[in-house]
Amino acid sequence: MMLKNILTEEHGNTVAVFTKDPNSLELNYAGVSVTGNWKIVTDVDFKTVIIYVRGDDDAKGKIIIGDVVDIVDTERGRKQIRFTTNTLLSTGLNWPEFNGFNATNPVIYVKTEYKLIKGEK
Repeated sequence: MMLKNILTEEHGNTVAVFTKDPNSLELNYAGVSVTGNWKIVTDVDFKTVIIYVRGDDDAKGKIIIGDVVDIVDTERGRKQIRFTTNTLLSTGLNWPEFNGFNATNPVIYVKTEYKLIKGEK
């Protein structure tokens, strides 16, 4: 399962984030979930968040997809994304393979048409 296989027209612009610490997330399947603290730009309008949580094996990950509710300022210019959890998936790919851009940056921004908006390649 790759990022480009997940994105659809209804997702709109998407922020995809990588974490190796599942405890940095507060998941609430009946309400609003919260990501960890990220250096997120506010000049990109995105409505979907996709979180890749690396498993014990570097080449396996859990994927969480949600609709962005809002973005909250936290410490030192970092932000948390508050979102409603829609879907849980898994992948046998590592983060660069999953995002399909070979990006190692933990935050990337992707247009609906699967074009990189921001994030290193």
